[in-house]
Amino acid sequence: MKYIIYQDQLTEGMPHSVVQEKAMAMLGDADATVQYAREHFNDLYIEVYAGTMEDCPIKEALASLHRILNVNQPEDFHARSLSSGDVVYLEGDTVSAFHVVTAWGFNLLPIVRNKLEKPIHDGTTLVAVTLNEPKYPGIRISQHKQDGTEEYMCFVEFNTEKPAGMQLYVGAYAHNIDEPAYYECFNTPALPSPNN
Repeated sequence: MKYIIYQDQLTEGMPHSVVQEKAMAMLGDADATVQYAREHFNDLYIEVYAGTMEDCPIKEALASLHRILNVNQPEDFHARSLSSGDVVYLEGDTVSAFHVVTAWGFNLLPIVRNKLEKPIHDGTTLVAVTLNEPKYPGIRISQHKQDGTEEYMCFVEFNTEKPAGMQLYVGAYAHNIDEPAYYECFNTPALPSPNN
């Protein structure tokens, strides 16, 4: 069974609202912990450790990881101890799921793996990321350059504020321009060809 540990990375200048959410997640409210991890998994969490273990029931695997990463930490484990708000991904023959650590144990985290990376010939990497924003869920594609910079390219979003049937939008970025250009709704009927 494969496992991956993710931890959030709060930095200076983080919005106060996010810090408050983190505080609530740490106070023992399992629902708040799940909500925090779900809403911020794509923008705050990074992979800090990964490994493999023998296949076993999920509860047993999670308990074993909690014990190993809090008591008998491996020499190559340099992250903080597994604690409330941290996320564990398990992948085995019969399981593929995320779980979040709460003050009372582990809760299933209803998210999907959020990133695909594809290196291309010029040394850059194309990255597709799911956006789990409540009002505008979608997918964004960007390019990560060899110098470490990232440049957004395009996205598809589902706009919950638009009328039913007209909620899917596509947008594209131009080089060195921050604001995207939106196209008509993806479901907009095509205009007749001038030749018809």
